[in-house]
Amino acid sequence: MKFWHYLWLALLGWSLTVYADDVETHAPTLTDLSINIKQSENEVLSQIDGEPEMQIIGYFDAKTAKIHTKPRQNSQFVRKLWGKNANGDFILQDFYLHDDNDNQPMTSAYILPKKQNPKRKAIMGRVQAAALAWYRETGLPEKVMLFDENQRINKVYHFDETGSLSKMLDFSDNLSM
Repeated sequence: MKFWHYLWLALLGWSLTVYADDVETHAPTLTDLSINIKQSENEVLSQIDGEPEMQIIGYFDAKTAKIHTKPRQNSQFVRKLWGKNANGDFILQDFYLHDDNDNQPMTSAYILPKKQNPKRKAIMGRVQAAALAWYRETGLPEKVMLFDENQRINKVYHFDETGSLSKMLDFSDNLSM
């Protein structure tokens, strides 16, 4: 083999090693994602026009996915309105229901455009936030979604029951879910 061939193989091996090390050292930790979530939530909540309200929007029935004004036997979570921003968009957050206690977050705070109905169960694809988290009933994260500046899903991190990262989906190359 010629010298250039050996040099090319050596450089290729070195670049693959550097790339593999780079991926390992830059994999986000739960702490990193928690900071993203907290920063995003602070940014969302700072947009409240006036004083926070914490008004209940509705109780969601897990079996029928219908909204009720009062909790029912199958109520899974409650959506609360923190307030509205200057544009009139809703600033919302979902909470688990546990023995008349509805202060355990199911999601982080998010903005729902005013043209959307906050009384719908599904919020995917319509929210505005830099990061949105769904939490398990234990308080550990279940899923964290990061959005780009155009509010497209950029990355999705899934966590197992112990809070360990189990899967990461990367949509930063404009792939759709």
